[in-house]
Amino acid sequence: IFRMISIFSKKIILFYIFLFSNVYAEAQPLENWMSFRIAKKFTSKFAMSVEYMPRFTGFFNQEQLWLLRPDIKYNFNKSLELGIGYAYFETSQETFYSKENRYYIQANYKRNIGPFNTVNRLRIEQRYFDEHANLSSNLRVRFQINLIKKLLELDKKNDLSLIFGDEIMYNSRENALGSHFDQNRIHLGFQFSLRKELKISPFYQFTKQESFRGEDR
Repeated sequence: IFRMISIFSKKIILFYIFLFSNVYAEAQPLENWMSFRIAKKFTSKFAMSVEYMPRFTGFFNQEQLWLLRPDIKYNFNKSLELGIGYAYFETSQETFYSKENRYYIQANYKRNIGPFNTVNRLRIEQRYFDEHANLSSNLRVRFQINLIKKLLELDKKNDLSLIFGDEIMYNSRENALGSHFDQNRIHLGFQFSLRKELKISPFYQFTKQESFRGEDR
């Protein structure tokens, strides 16, 4: 996984590029994800971002789907950030048609634990699907934790950090074939901070996903 962050307007608008390579999911092939995000801070409390993410099978062999995800965040205090957002997904495969509208709320909590900086995210998503005119919906809860350890600090603006994280997803669907477990995503990588305008983060992500049939997701 590769991530690069650059800036359009100093300390206000950020441009993100994410490349998630070697992503594995049960009964699914290798995937590569890219993400482009623009973020703008309006005040000391409010900020907004818009993300565009195409996902590919193989090593960029074929586009699998793409999504657009805008959100608004409120900085409650130095540790807690609250947010509300919307996401639109659409498949790019000719043999399978699917669209998804997703509304979500989330909370990010930051805390120092020993030598680590931790970032915890709780997100609740209401998802609406349209697959070949078959409409359905479900509610999904996601919890992510990231442990960040600074390895090298060249100066106050340039440093190298190690990042380890895990995200668990839970579907509250009634038609689950087995458990309500949806996915578990584990990632490990580095983050290179070059001033405040640029961050480069190569990652490896392993995804364990419950297989599905019919309406089960």
